[in-house]
Amino acid sequence: MKYSEIYNEYVGLLEELKRFNATKIPLCAAETYCSPFVKTALCSEFEGKYCMQNLNYDMDKDFVGSQYVHRLYDLLTRQCAKMFGCKYADARTLSGMNCLSVAISALLPEGGKVLLTSNDQGGHPSVPLLLGLYGIRFDVVPYDYENMDLNYSALNELLSSGQYNAVIIAQSDLLKPADASKIHADVDMIIYDATQTFGMIAAGVHENPLNAHENLILIGGTHKTLPGPTSGLIMINMQEWIEKIDSLISPSYLRNTQPNNIAGVLLALLEQEQSGREYQLNTIKNANLLAEYLDEAGFDVIKLPEGNYTSTHQIFISTSLEQKETIVKNAHRLGITLNGKEKRLFGGCGIRLGLQEVSRYGWGREEMQVLAKIFAELAKDKPDEKYISAVKSSLAPRKIATF
Repeated sequence: MKYSEIYNEYVGLLEELKRFNATKIPLCAAETYCSPFVKTALCSEFEGKYCMQNLNYDMDKDFVGSQYVHRLYDLLTRQCAKMFGCKYADARTLSGMNCLSVAISALLPEGGKVLLTSNDQGGHPSVPLLLGLYGIRFDVVPYDYENMDLNYSALNELLSSGQYNAVIIAQSDLLKPADASKIHADVDMIIYDATQTFGMIAAGVHENPLNAHENLILIGGTHKTLPGPTSGLIMINMQEWIEKIDSLISPSYLRNTQPNNIAGVLLALLEQEQSGREYQLNTIKNANLLAEYLDEAGFDVIKLPEGNYTSTHQIFISTSLEQKETIVKNAHRLGITLNGKEKRLFGGCGIRLGLQEVSRYGWGREEMQVLAKIFAELAKDKPDEKYISAVKSSLAPRKIATF
């Protein structure tokens, strides 16, 4: 068979990506690795299949064969009920931002007003744009930059005014998760985006926000500390909201969902149920070890008042603008994934590192020492590329703990 030029280029591109993934040092807090076990779902028979309804499912009025997808929805709900204690779980949304879009459009009044975590506080920069589409105004959640946490007393004072329809906690940069139990329920709704910490909540390493308030919606993407495929996950306990969300996701907001990805989320949750706690604790341990070694190497690593550097997978390093740009440029060139940041949370400018992926490989103290030395090279105008290449190839084999 004669293949087209485009196909041959595609095959070449895929091989390049495989080589990059096999040799990169993944320190990006926004990406992770799906195990072969989880990936079996992505090419399963669920791919491309339709099911228009969930709770209101009527097999006679839905697609022929939709009952198999509907039963998958039920399996996911049961697993989430076991791990998160929710009455309703839905992974038909396509991403964390899609979850938030659905929640806002389905449950918040047009022209309403909310409190929102800002970009400077680590909040996702897309959320203000999303609120603007629905005519929803917002004020910024009070934040304590010294403690790297919400200012709960000031937040609760604002909530007692009765002028807000909801609080939206949506942080993509965080050293410790917001404590929902410290937010008074003097508000109709709390939307808590746990994209970055879903895996840690599932494993019982972090407190489950759903336990704090009935009027809390737990949402997020499923491919950070929860090592699943890209998808969104919504969990609710309020019956009124369950009915609204369920009836509007499909077919009103989404016609064709991705059942193969939903199956992948289910498998990722099963995987975390079995081996997640050890993995998540090791991720936090590695993050603090690497932060300590970077601190000792002279980097300005942000530290929490409790004495540790982080209680998540993330590390914050404060830098000058010039140093940040040097590190990011060298990282791009040398196959080390990380994120440059320019926001108050980083002291104005800095680097965010994530340890969730390398911790999947069983890396520990020795590898963290090596990573600190590599990072020190990245900060130089002319890093020792031969050293970095040699060290990268000597790092521990990438073995994935799986189901």
